[in-house]
Amino acid sequence: MYFETVLAVGLTLGLLIYAHEIGHFAACKLFRVRVEEFAFGFWKRLVTLGHRSGTTYAINLLPLGGYVRIAGMEPGEESPPDGFNAQPAWKRALIIFAGPLMSLMLACLIFWLIGAAWGWPTGPSRNRVAYVYPKSAAMKMGLRLGDTIVQVGDVHITSGEHMRKVIDESSSKRIRVVVERNGDRLVLHGTPEVRMEKGKKHYRLGFVPEQGLVRTSLATSFREGSLRAYGTAAALFRTLTSKRIKTDVGGPIAIVQFTHSAVVMGWWVVILNIGMLSLTIGVINLFPIPVLDGGHLMLLLVEKIRGRRLTKEQFEFATAVGLAVIAAAFVLLMYADISRLVSRTPIQ
Repeated sequence: MYFETVLAVGLTLGLLIYAHEIGHFAACKLFRVRVEEFAFGFWKRLVTLGHRSGTTYAINLLPLGGYVRIAGMEPGEESPPDGFNAQPAWKRALIIFAGPLMSLMLACLIFWLIGAAWGWPTGPSRNRVAYVYPKSAAMKMGLRLGDTIVQVGDVHITSGEHMRKVIDESSSKRIRVVVERNGDRLVLHGTPEVRMEKGKKHYRLGFVPEQGLVRTSLATSFREGSLRAYGTAAALFRTLTSKRIKTDVGGPIAIVQFTHSAVVMGWWVVILNIGMLSLTIGVINLFPIPVLDGGHLMLLLVEKIRGRRLTKEQFEFATAVGLAVIAAAFVLLMYADISRLVSRTPIQ
């Protein structure tokens, strides 16, 4: 399982990085702007994959990102004719915008196709755990994501609805639950808690059963995927502009944790996770913060309004402010990640 998690994290980072950077790269090639280096990862070079048309392709030591180094892009740098700064503002804007656009396109492609390739979770519930609520009886008894419940008390479980019915009928008595986890059978004990659902009293352990996948036609998958992509983007925007950002947004540790959880649930969840993260990257990169692509677009708009380019000093000041904002956000996200890790609280 851990090997699969490492593989999934590598696949996730690779697709997210390459989709975004290929956007910048393709736009540069379209406008005949020279790209000096296309690299996966940061810091020291690990492997040089080759050279072609003036571009060096490489893999660096730290696989925590990637970049496209475009000729003549540094502020105040004398740009060659095929360099970034030698281009008119509209071309530079399109080169910058192409990165977030490609991230959004990857997300939409995944959302459009996943229903036809794997299916959407709209079928009957299964006797498998898809989510454990924090501080619930299920969490206290040790129930985990991906556990398959095969027996409750003396009753052998045959489906998700059967499982819910047996737990509900046990009332508030302590029950014995047999689960399958990684090929082993474990015996857990817990006491269901009272929950009000549609005005009626029910007894629940506090977990969400997995829904069965139902494959759709390509047309239905496209329609459903579009609605889900829009809903995800709207929810992301609401989260990023509310107090929920403290509990609902995570950093690198959260991404690894969520990817591991996705592997447990199945590779269709890994692919869906990539789509959601790509959508997040596309949206966040359009925020008007210097260093991010949206910040570069904002500075190009300022340049257009004032009728002249920013000086090297002005650009460096704006970049320093942007770096400070990003650094502060990274520290807060890492703090939130570590706090959740210590308290064993998942992202809601």
